Amino acid sequence: MQPEKFQKLMFRTLLLLCVVSFLLLVYHINVQETPEELEDYATDMAKYQAVGAVGKINQSLTDMMNVTTSIAEDLSSGELKEDQVVQRINETLENHKEFYGIAAAYNPSVKHSINGSGLYAPYVRREQGELRFTLLEEDYDYTQEDNETSTRPRTIWYNQPLDIGEGCWIEPYFGTASNKLVVSYALPFYNASAPETPAGVVAGVYSLDCMRGIVGSLDLWGTGYGFIITENGTIVSYPIQEYLGQNIAELEKTDDTLRVIHQNMSLGKQSFTNPNNFTGQTSQVFFNNIPSTNWTMGIVFVEEEIFQEGKTFQQHTSIKISMAFIAFLFFLSTLIFHVEKGSSRSLWAVAIILSVLCLGGIGHIWYLNLHD
Repeated sequence: MQPEKFQKLMFRTLLLLCVVSFLLLVYHINVQETPEELEDYATDMAKYQAVGAVGKINQSLTDMMNVTTSIAEDLSSGELKEDQVVQRINETLENHKEFYGIAAAYNPSVKHSINGSGLYAPYVRREQGELRFTLLEEDYDYTQEDNETSTRPRTIWYNQPLDIGEGCWIEPYFGTASNKLVVSYALPFYNASAPETPAGVVAGVYSLDCMRGIVGSLDLWGTGYGFIITENGTIVSYPIQEYLGQNIAELEKTDDTLRVIHQNMSLGKQSFTNPNNFTGQTSQVFFNNIPSTNWTMGIVFVEEEIFQEGKTFQQHTSIKISMAFIAFLFFLSTLIFHVEKGSSRSLWAVAIILSVLCLGGIGHIWYLNLHD
């Protein structure tokens, strides 16, 4: 390549790099945001995550209601026969991986059991990714009146729908057959030949592990967290494991955070600010309603953590601006001193300028770290 052509190519390349570095400089200056703007953005993102989590949970619980109701209706109409129930439950759980289990418990006073005991309750649940079939009557008498203070198995999932005569969500309880904390949606089904008399109960079981997994996936910075509380005050999801399944009215007697949360929930607030006298930090708390159950999901995050994240973002942006500024001045100096001509004087001048710019960049980074 001829020297003149090489010089022109080099000049155009340096000019292009100068323009690109200038555009990057302008871009990073324009996208720089104030701490208040960053805090507002982070708050909006936290709310957006909460709304998304509520949507997932609500959709899953709504599906549970619809599926359970469909089975009960088909049993009541006679379309679904007793010997087809287990197959129907298996197919349903295969199509809904988020469900834990489904039971169909027959009323012995209306429907004679096929095993001769007067009780018949096939139950299919998910264990370690596999479906397992059991008969609940082999473990306990589900028709006995429920007693939450007794050591015997809970039977609220069977008795409450029969008492009120319609479908309902059962407050979270420790399932005997499930061996974990669960929530159920249950409703009566009827005999096609005697449509006014309940023939039993269909109960869909939802493991709270799945719900807590959704809440736990929220990105709420270092110490932020989410929680879910039922309409009656039972804690479904909370960072403290021992609180699960307990009522907030009892726990607030020894937990100031829950006391403040309960007070603001009772007042119908959508959000509030909670200063912590021990840490000196301030938390933002937001509430969201889960429509299918009328439960409340809340998110808590510390304002200072958002401010620190915003400050870190500003520092990174400032460093990018410095790098773009150094690059722009360097390429501008190569054009001013015509380094494409290759004179030693121009090369030395550009080398000195680059050294000074790099020292300035290092000093800027030191300043940011010392200032922080």
